[in-house]
Amino acid sequence: MKAKQASVYRYLRELLLYAVPISERLPKSLPMQTLGKRLINDIMDSLDYICIALQTEKGRPRLDVINSVIVRMTSVKTVFEVLEEHRAVSHKQFAQYLDISNRIAVDLGRMQSANEIHKD
Repeated sequence: MKAKQASVYRYLRELLLYAVPISERLPKSLPMQTLGKRLINDIMDSLDYICIALQTEKGRPRLDVINSVIVRMTSVKTVFEVLEEHRAVSHKQFAQYLDISNRIAVDLGRMQSANEIHKD
């Protein structure tokens, strides 16, 4: 399957499109700019990892790459939470992020389940 055909890739791309204008409007302080840069980089890394996962052998190798996406998405969630706490994003923006993020999480969960190694 080509990455662009995978729903998780499309959701990550949607998240990137959503995050770019948010990061552009962040306060110009170094910590806020660092968080914005991290946000975009983690989403971009997640897109890269999904491409790699879809080209990787099923089972443990693919599961390892999927777990890398989950680590990056945990970082993205943390950044959004901090931005909300500092009122750099509104509650409505955070809720919109959660909507996209939940769709990504569901797809990643499906991918994890499909690649789990069962020991008998």
